[in-house]
Amino acid sequence: MRKVSDDLWVYNTRDLMRASSCDHCTRLAIARELRVPGVAELVAQFEVPVAGLPVTYGQKFEEDLENELLESLGSTDFRRPEGSNQLDETVVLMRAVVPVIYQGSLEHQIGRVKFSGRPDFLVRADYDLEFVDGKLTALQDQSRSAVGYIAWDAKLAGSPKPHYLLQVALYVDALAAVGLKAQDSRHGLILGSRTLATFEEGEIVPAM
Repeated sequence: MRKVSDDLWVYNTRDLMRASSCDHCTRLAIARELRVPGVAELVAQFEVPVAGLPVTYGQKFEEDLENELLESLGSTDFRRPEGSNQLDETVVLMRAVVPVIYQGSLEHQIGRVKFSGRPDFLVRADYDLEFVDGKLTALQDQSRSAVGYIAWDAKLAGSPKPHYLLQVALYVDALAAVGLKAQDSRHGLILGSRTLATFEEGEIVPAM
């Protein structure tokens, strides 16, 4: 969480995950940004690098999914923003109707608060994700419109959790803000059990 100016705060998905599990941590993060005396020194004692088996296995899971989709689509239809301005590049890739975008960047500002996040996969509206022979595969349905994108996030967990859905809902809202959200589509989660969990926009966005 960052205080960019007197009129703007920026938060990301890590801040969201922290807030869902520890109100005290969120208050400390805000106090540090407001430079409340003594808070920065207090928090610094407990800051440790994000590490451990959950992170290692989670990264491996995402890498496997990336490689499987790359194998399914090829490098032309599966792209990852690589430039210095990944938000603009993500929008450019979507406007160029690339079928699947990996680790894109989205932002959405409401009033004095801006959400900044990186959905694992942005999938064009005429494509479905499926597990075929155990591998994540993107399959085109030519009967559907190719306008807009569906947000997918990969989670090593075996079942959906409320804060995962909140995260996806924020991506859906950010897609709508730039006019690139697929209409009447189900957004969702790619779970560590190698199953897909999908949700209607009307189920998750109002709750968010």
